[in-house]
Amino acid sequence: MIVLQLGLVLIVLRLFFWQVIKSDQLKAVAQNQYNQQQQLSGQRGRIFAADGHLLVGNLVEYRLIGQPHLFSGRPDEVVDRLTEQLGSLLAEQLPASAGGQLSTDQAWRDRAQRELSREGARWVPLLDGLSSADRDRLAALNMSGITFESYSVRSYPEASMAAQVLGFLGNNDQGRPTGYFGVEGALDRELSGESQTVKRSILNVAELVTQSRLADQLNGRDVTLTIRRDVQRLLESKLAAGIDRYGAAAGEAIVLEPATGRILGMATLPGYHPAEYQQTDPELFGNTAVSDLYEPGSTFKVLTLAAGLDSQLLTPDTKCRRCDAPRVIDKYTIRTWNDVYHPGITMTEALAKSDNTAMIFAVEEMGAQTFAEYLRRFRIGQEVLADIQEDSDTPLPKSFGPVELATASFGQGIATTSLQMVRAFAAIANGGLMVQPKLVDSVSEYGSSRGRQTPVVELGRVISTQTADQLTAMMVNAAQYGEAQWTAADTYLVAGKTGTSQVAVEGGYDSDRTITSFIGFTPPQQPAFLLFVKLNEPQSSPWAAETAAPLWYRIADDLRLLLDAPPE
Repeated sequence: MIVLQLGLVLIVLRLFFWQVIKSDQLKAVAQNQYNQQQQLSGQRGRIFAADGHLLVGNLVEYRLIGQPHLFSGRPDEVVDRLTEQLGSLLAEQLPASAGGQLSTDQAWRDRAQRELSREGARWVPLLDGLSSADRDRLAALNMSGITFESYSVRSYPEASMAAQVLGFLGNNDQGRPTGYFGVEGALDRELSGESQTVKRSILNVAELVTQSRLADQLNGRDVTLTIRRDVQRLLESKLAAGIDRYGAAAGEAIVLEPATGRILGMATLPGYHPAEYQQTDPELFGNTAVSDLYEPGSTFKVLTLAAGLDSQLLTPDTKCRRCDAPRVIDKYTIRTWNDVYHPGITMTEALAKSDNTAMIFAVEEMGAQTFAEYLRRFRIGQEVLADIQEDSDTPLPKSFGPVELATASFGQGIATTSLQMVRAFAAIANGGLMVQPKLVDSVSEYGSSRGRQTPVVELGRVISTQTADQLTAMMVNAAQYGEAQWTAADTYLVAGKTGTSQVAVEGGYDSDRTITSFIGFTPPQQPAFLLFVKLNEPQSSPWAAETAAPLWYRIADDLRLLLDAPPE
């Protein structure tokens, strides 16, 4: 009886120990057996072209994981067997070792064996970037302690097309996936999927279904651009051919609908592949059409005349009273581009002949205050697109001295961006009414066919309809009878203007380097599109009439077919 009673006491004490003293610990163990914590992460939103074609999507890749405590053999034996199976994949995924002293497979073998042999190692990432086929091939080996972890990466079905428009996905300082440059950077919050930690019972099927729905709700939003894939492809191929033909260092081309502000194409070359941004020169990441300032040259003369005509201080037939010789202002002598002078030249003729002295006369007639006011109306210096991360304000000078006013009249000594010039000319093409350029057509929930359309936003009237009509007629005349008349189309009319500017360097200008451009729209009335072309430092000729203008017409010929422009 004593033994039985003593045994009963011991049992009671043992039960008290487990059920009272160790109660919390045992509950936690039981909870861990039946429940798991899981990190649910939504997919990043996709980016589509205007035709619905996928430009940026998501692709599932796999990470090879080693669990040394579960190996059935030594780590070096496991690594040797994996190396045999991975084969050429190692050479594709990994850079060669420093100095090329070790092959990629040997370098990987050494690193993997070292990491797997560390004391206490239980979860060792070995190789990223495996496809589902790679994963299945390795899984078929049935190697103990080898498992896989899935993750999502960005995919680019159109490769490098529109790279500077799209941007890329990288990791920030905290290791979080973050969009950089272009649309990826500007709309990072819209595109980003959310993450949430949830508890999941391994036996509760209903709970699994609920959490699957929750994962869908964590997805980022899809974005559809106004960019047309066929237009973008045309721009990039023609621009690349033009850069090669004229020996240019870089180039840009932009197509926009003046009435809606929709950007149908925006090409910037040289480009890069967003999927390979880590091996790319960072100088190629930015969209130079919105980020780089340049002096526009003679295309700016259209805005100078817009100010004079709309303020009613000039007319198309106003004659220049100070155009018979170079102008001397302060200690500077300002000449025409070809050092030829035309006494009594009209403003219409001056635009066609791209006469610098006539533009100086024009700003002197209207005054610096009126000139600056119209530049502000045309929003020169102000941000254009909130949908591209690197776009920002580029403020105008606070005041114009006599020399600064003179040079600004013909587009030197004043800096702007390509897209600011496109926005200004689109207002003229649209009868004087400025419309906000837009790159994003709609935003929708992930996988949804219906989204929130971005509206057409009118920014106000810049010049009167009469002034816009006068300028359009003057630009048609300039395209037909100006310095680029030899390249003008025979079958349709264009309202356009060339621009050639020297490249600004410290202390002045580099006389051997120029930026050439042509901007125009067709048909002149109710235009189907506005096209801007710019070439940096062409080598075949320093003049826009012999580089940017013929390239503009080669692109416009095909654009008219793509966009079904009405015949003349």
